[in-house]
Amino acid sequence: MMSDMPEKLGKYQIKSVIGQGAMGVVYQAFDPDIERNVAIKVLHAHHCTGEHGRDLGERFRREAQAAARCIHPNIVAIFELGRYREQDYIVMEYVQGEELKYFLASGHRFSQDEALFITMEVLKALVVAHAQGVVHRDIKPANIILLDSGGVKVTDFGVARLDQSDLTLAGNMVGTPNYMCPEGLRGEVVDQRADIYSTGMVLLEMLTGARITPKELYSVPIHQFIDKVFETERGQLVGDRLQSIIRQALSESIAERFSSAQVFLDSLQALAGDNGAAPDTSARIAQTVVNQKPLRESVSPATGQLVSMDTLHELEHSLTSYVGPIAGILVQKSFSGVSSPDELVQSLATHISDVGEREAFLVRARTVLSQDSTVLNRSAARPLETSELNRTTATDFSSTLDQAATERLARLLAFYVGPLAQHLLKRCLAKSHSYEDLCQRLASNIPTEAERVEFLSKT
Repeated sequence: MMSDMPEKLGKYQIKSVIGQGAMGVVYQAFDPDIERNVAIKVLHAHHCTGEHGRDLGERFRREAQAAARCIHPNIVAIFELGRYREQDYIVMEYVQGEELKYFLASGHRFSQDEALFITMEVLKALVVAHAQGVVHRDIKPANIILLDSGGVKVTDFGVARLDQSDLTLAGNMVGTPNYMCPEGLRGEVVDQRADIYSTGMVLLEMLTGARITPKELYSVPIHQFIDKVFETERGQLVGDRLQSIIRQALSESIAERFSSAQVFLDSLQALAGDNGAAPDTSARIAQTVVNQKPLRESVSPATGQLVSMDTLHELEHSLTSYVGPIAGILVQKSFSGVSSPDELVQSLATHISDVGEREAFLVRARTVLSQDSTVLNRSAARPLETSELNRTTATDFSSTLDQAATERLARLLAFYVGPLAQHLLKRCLAKSHSYEDLCQRLASNIPTEAERVEFLSKT
């Protein structure tokens, strides 16, 4: 299994896991031929079988094709598309940095100069991609990397559309709902203006901290959401001219949006020039990235005996929403005196004063632990307890859940995540060993703690 880190993939020497999710894993590796570090993305084995596996394989190869066509300093470079034991993998440029998502989740406030700089670097990448007939379709903070050097790179063209591809059809909604354009949410075929919309939404979040919720996506016109954001304390600090630019990028009407990434970029460059943007913006971003690196860069290797580094990152993100940027320090200190993953999350929970918030954190943290192969492998080394034996009966549980209960859960989840609910329910059902476990897995896909708690109260 690819969850067990291989020593090699072809000629590449695997050094460590640098990211893992529902779809696959990303390794840091070394290319001995030209003596450089690379990143290698590999699909999980269970995604590579059957008809679904063929479709996903096509999408995976399309990601490599899309990114390989786009050569630019602001785009993570693709070096090779390979295959290992019937699994496709992509060899990519290894970059030293951190996702923009991390800084937004930790409550970091970017200055206007910094937000404009990051957005303009993203737009430079999109200008090149669009010129090659590639629409990214999933621009979001998780796919924007702030480098240790202060630079910016766009990654993950996994849902990109090539202009000659027949894999993108009307009625197939692809992307991340919070940052997706209205026509994308309707499942329509999108063009380059979808990326313009998503970039505008990321800019709005960097400036104000506001992010549209799944509930608002389907109940509030986008212009009303923007009006509400600009009435907040941070929103009022955004000048009229920049507000106008953001409104145009986020127009519900495709025709009223910027016609291209270049036009959007020109507008921001003119604004930055007129405002006398600070020349040390890149240096200040570099300082932020280096000084606020998440735990994967600083914890002792011994922590790997308890949980994976990816789980540490998730726990830190979750705790940050309750205690702020100090979460990183608390996670690091909590390793002292704990001997199990559950003791670790219990220790972290003691730093949350509100009882309801503490319970919500524990629910989320235990869901994260249940998906960590390090924790599962560690548990496998000792005799299974009754609760753990239940994990082996996920298939039996799914067959006992009646259609009415399944449909009710799908409707409840759709209120928070939209059309993705049915797909998420099917995926979580296959992994769950009880109704409670299923509900917790479903809740982990809801973006905010308050909404997760609300969802669980209704189940």
